[in-house]
Parts: sequence; structure tokens; C-alpha cells
Amino acid sequence: MPGGDLQSWNEVRYQFAHRGRVALSVRGGLRLRESLSDLYDRRAGSEAAIRVGSKISVLLGYLFRARDLTGSAGYHEHRPSVGISYPFLTRRSLAVESTTMYDRQMLDHGLPDNQRWRQQFEVEQPRRGVSPTLMQSLMFTDRDGFYLSRSRAGVRIRLDERGDTVNVGYQFETIHALGAWAPRHSIVTQILLH
Repeated sequence: MPGGDLQSWNEVRYQFAHRGRVALSVRGGLRLRESLSDLYDRRAGSEAAIRVGSKISVLLGYLFRARDLTGSAGYHEHRPSVGISYPFLTRRSLAVESTTMYDRQMLDHGLPDNQRWRQQFEVEQPRRGVSPTLMQSLMFTDRDGFYLSRSRAGVRIRLDERGDTVNVGYQFETIHALGAWAPRHSIVTQILLH
């Protein structure tokens, strides 16, 4: 594909416990690349969201990732993370949520660990049924400085009153790899169940 690779990012998240101020969830995902012909990324993880105050949550997570296992550059990754999520702006017709995350990539095969910081803003025009959404995420690493910019436009489809949703969208990403910025286009699907 001219201008970058077309990918498909697919994720299912299940919130299996929500007691008081604590919500626990698990997730799994698959990513395809090379114009959707190569399954290159498999991931599984868990997260605890702990509400501190009326709207602010502290996030504690872990992700296991198996990447490009058929290629010579394949590796496994363990990624513990900590962050905070908070409303940046809340109006009846517009909601902006901000998430600040820190994670540590621990890689095998002698690859160096990496510390990463991510700032993400998600904008939603809340509606019953289908809501339009926008997302912007910037990532910085201890080795590379500014490393990634990710922009997404899509829709959030609310399935029921429990909060089950399906998110579908288009994502454009530029990532700093091997001394140059590489573009990636993705079709993103997320299923969130409670």
C-alpha cells in the first residue's frame, strides 16, 4: 500500500469484576499487517482500575505480547504499566478523557528494556446507540525521545445499559523506526464486555 502498511488491530476486553471503587478486566488481541495477510502480534493482559475520587482512576496493568514469531526478528514481551485516567472536559454534548501511562517493555533474546510514557486524549460526542469518537496519542521513550503519534477516528456503539460497547475506526500512526518516520494505517475493532 503506498504511504504505509494497511493493518487490522482487533481486541476483546472483558471486565469480570467491579466492586466498589475497583474494576478488574482481562483482554486479548491480534494484529495483522502486510495488507492484512500476516498475523504478527498476539497479546493478552489484565488491568485494575482503582477509582480515587469521583472521576479519577489509577490504572495498574500487565501485558504479555508475542510478536512476529514466524520472522527472524520475533520476540516475547512483558509489559507492566501504571497510569491515571481523568476527565479533561465533560459537557452534555462533548466528553474529553485524558490518560497518562508509564510502562516498561521487558524483552527477551537479549533485547534492551524500554521505558515509555504515553499521553492520550479521547474525544466523544456522547449519544445513545452510536457516538462519534476521536483519539490522539503521543508516546515518548527513554531511548528515542518522541517515538510515536497515533490518531484515530471512529464510532462507539453502545450495546446495552451495562456498558458493553463495540468501537470501530480508522487509525493513522507514524512511528520512529530505524532513524525514519514510518506510516501505518489500521482498521481498529474493540469489543468491551462487562
